[in-house]
Amino acid sequence: PVSLFGRRFPNTSLPNSEQTHINFQCALSTMFSMCDSHCHLESMKQYSPAQHPHLLHITCGYSNASNRENFEIAKNNPNVFCCLGIAPQEAMKFENLRESVQEAEKFIVACSKAAPNKLVAIGEIGLDFHWAKTQEEKEKQKECFLSMLSLAKSLSLPIVIHSRNSMDEVIGVLTAHSGIKT
Repeated sequence: PVSLFGRRFPNTSLPNSEQTHINFQCALSTMFSMCDSHCHLESMKQYSPAQHPHLLHITCGYSNASNRENFEIAKNNPNVFCCLGIAPQEAMKFENLRESVQEAEKFIVACSKAAPNKLVAIGEIGLDFHWAKTQEEKEKQKECFLSMLSLAKSLSLPIVIHSRNSMDEVIGVLTAHSGIKT
């Protein structure tokens, strides 16, 4: 049997990767007619995912506060799943980067254990040199990105990248950390 987003499909087998992809598509199409693959439901106060059960929502955290809000929304709605992480423009604001990143990692690991079918990726993470003007800000972003990549690898989760004016650097980091699902 296959379990997809917490729903079991008992008559489905997975003999190879091509069949897995086909089964995944079939399972999704029976559950949802549309998917918003990157939204921020915590900021959409007037919107209720429960009123749109045909729509699969993947809501993205980008800060410690938004991670908490988005995880709660995902936990409470069967058609909502989440990506949790620290976005680069948030990372560069931290006074104590290591402490703040460790707080995020601890929370994300706890979420992966509390509701493993609700956390579908680590993100949004990456580099954003539009906002980072100093070398110190760029270094904070990179340190956070590397930590989030390690977390994704340890949890065997894919990543959602935020990249702005930094594509070569992002690709360089990802290439150096092969084994990450991109």
